[in-house]
Amino acid sequence: MTSSANGCSKIALGFAFFIVCVAAVVFLASPKFRNPPRVLWFTFNRDAISVMNSAGFSVVGVTSMSPEEIPDPFGARIRALLRFPDRMRLPANEFEPTTLRIIAQRQGRGEVRCLARYHEGYVAVILLRYPRGLQEEAAILKKALHAAYPREKIELEENPPAYASTPATPAIALWLHGGQRQ
Repeated sequence: MTSSANGCSKIALGFAFFIVCVAAVVFLASPKFRNPPRVLWFTFNRDAISVMNSAGFSVVGVTSMSPEEIPDPFGARIRALLRFPDRMRLPANEFEPTTLRIIAQRQGRGEVRCLARYHEGYVAVILLRYPRGLQEEAAILKKALHAAYPREKIELEENPPAYASTPATPAIALWLHGGQRQ
């Protein structure tokens, strides 16, 4: 009789283990544990400035289709080869910008450039470039952006030694000052 009781206890133990595993899978698959949705390029364009302002930065320049090079991350290049259901397709008469540059500064200190690289309608990477000595400012901005966009890859990079800050274009400067020439 002991072998029969021993066999039943093994079956009961296996069944209990199965129930615990199913409960764990259901719990971890709940919406609470899913990744936040990816950020669309037009959502980032619309909201990034207010995120920067809330962190104490003032925006001094905005350029769509930034002249600065921001390479596609390796993951985005691999993703382009695979099929995904959330891939965004624009109508033939519309185009998606590939980059955005926002120049921001905090309390009159140097400028930190926020460069966003877009890939297939979504933010692929956010790169914060800063001059020597402003790593703390860039880290503060990174923290604010990470709080608003937790799923996005945000990197810090010190300016190359030969980098010279380019002023905002006249059209952008007019937009920043309410359309009035200075």
